[in-house]
Amino acid sequence: MAALEARGLVLTLAQPQILVLEGYAGSIQTGQEVPYLVATDNGPEQEWKRAVLGLTVTSRVLPMDQVQLDLVVVQDSIGDLLPNGQLALNTHILQTRAVAGFGQTLVIGGALYQQQLDRLLVSPALSGHPLVGQWFKQHIQGTERLELLVFVTPRIVTP
Repeated sequence: MAALEARGLVLTLAQPQILVLEGYAGSIQTGQEVPYLVATDNGPEQEWKRAVLGLTVTSRVLPMDQVQLDLVVVQDSIGDLLPNGQLALNTHILQTRAVAGFGQTLVIGGALYQQQLDRLLVSPALSGHPLVGQWFKQHIQGTERLELLVFVTPRIVTP
């Protein structure tokens, strides 16, 4: 995994660890809140919506050193600017049940999406020059495919 990250092919978003009692749900989230204006009887009011990367897991110990995991992965991102001036939120949710042996790593995927790219790269020192500035600006458009993979390794912790 480290070799793929060094080559820029993989980006590790988080490495959360959750300690969960059998039969209970454990959850971890990281992200940000985005302001939204909502019309009310008193006029527009600001509300906040969350854009998070989150994992919720419920475990159940099975015979023969196995664990059943109910997993919910949420990956939100800030989307395009809408005509009303607000930001859209992109949400990807992966929900599954899996069985794994103690210490066995599960790889869960499926949140595959494409992201439109539209970037303007500028050389700040030279792009402002009136005669040659236009040659130091580069406009890039394209599409990038992204897939969120989640690695889960259940372990039994005894007091």
